[in-house]
Amino acid sequence: MNYCKNNKKTKINQILINNLLFLFLISILLIFVKNTLASNIEIGIVDTQKILSLFPEVKQKIYEIENRIEQKNKELKNLHKTMELKFISEMEIYMKKLSKKREEFEKEIQQKIIYSQDLNKEIKTKIENLKKQVEKQIEEKKKTTEQKIKMIEKEIYKSMNKDLQNIKEGYYKKMELEIDKQIAKSKKEIEEHKNQIQEIYKNEIVNLNLKISNTSIYDKDREEIMKKLQTIKQKQEDLIKEKVEQTQKEVYKKIEEIQKIYEEEYKIKSKEVIQDYETKYKQQVIQITKEYNDFVSKLEQEYNKTVLSFLKNTDNMVNQEIYNQYTQKMSTLQEEFERIKKNLAEKYDKLMFDKFNKLNEEIQDLEKQKDNLIYQFESNISNVIKQVAQEKKLKYVFSKNITNYKVIDITDDCIKKIKEIKNKSK
Repeated sequence: MNYCKNNKKTKINQILINNLLFLFLISILLIFVKNTLASNIEIGIVDTQKILSLFPEVKQKIYEIENRIEQKNKELKNLHKTMELKFISEMEIYMKKLSKKREEFEKEIQQKIIYSQDLNKEIKTKIENLKKQVEKQIEEKKKTTEQKIKMIEKEIYKSMNKDLQNIKEGYYKKMELEIDKQIAKSKKEIEEHKNQIQEIYKNEIVNLNLKISNTSIYDKDREEIMKKLQTIKQKQEDLIKEKVEQTQKEVYKKIEEIQKIYEEEYKIKSKEVIQDYETKYKQQVIQITKEYNDFVSKLEQEYNKTVLSFLKNTDNMVNQEIYNQYTQKMSTLQEEFERIKKNLAEKYDKLMFDKFNKLNEEIQDLEKQKDNLIYQFESNISNVIKQVAQEKKLKYVFSKNITNYKVIDITDDCIKKIKEIKNKSK
């Protein structure tokens, strides 16, 4: 028994040792492969977003498409709420029509009751007093409701203007910062160009100055040397001036583009804010109006119930007939209301389904447009990236850093080369 146990333990230990050795060898092999790859392969990365800034028209188109996609997604997100509001609004129209029918019929019934010869004077007086009381309550509720709506309108308008002002200031600051960066960049370019020009003619100017200092004022060549020096200096100034004018034009154009982009962004954002506040206002007004309508409806029901109770408790056949007409008519109006409600619900379910599919199709179409623009842009710059990669002796180039191995960022080199190509084509 002991021998078997010892033999079993020995086998287990041997298996563990073998596994550990295997893992150790694998780890050494991985380190070797990684070091070999790191030493033998150089990988380049390029930030296409930075390069995209050299193509403002393409960037603007992509930005516009992205905004439209965002708008469509927002519309899709709020679709249920939008359709619900439309359903409520249309339902309100039908409810008003039905209420008007009911009111007309109730007035007709009330007139029959009030002017009925079989109705005693005491009941008539009670009905008239009740009617005045109900009308007074409705008028008071109407005034309160109108005040609430005005207050909501005032608060929402104030909040909306504040938000719009904050958004405007935010975009203005961003735009100002972007313009300042552009101006600083152009100043740096002018200064660098100025230094380059001065460096080119430096030796020639120094030599001419030396010649002048070593030449007598009576020497006939002195004037010629001075003219030559003046010509070179003038050439320097002209080249610098030309660069300044060219840079200024580019800066003005860039500033106009920046302003256009931020103005467009502000328009889109402000439109969204206004739509949100309009929706919020409509929702609150609908809720307050519903409360008012419910209040009026409840009062009218109580009034009619009280009036009809007078008739129900009488033995007079004429009054009983009036009561039966009323209940039958109310039942018909309720059935009509339920039918309209059902039809509208079906209508808006279908509308929402169709709109949902349409929005999804539009989003997919916009996504394709965006992908095509990006693909076209990347295809246009691919030759430049290949040239830079060849110059740097790179085997692979990725659009972002996806590896821990040695990489070279060739974005700035690509930007420089594209600028050179653009300048040559002018």
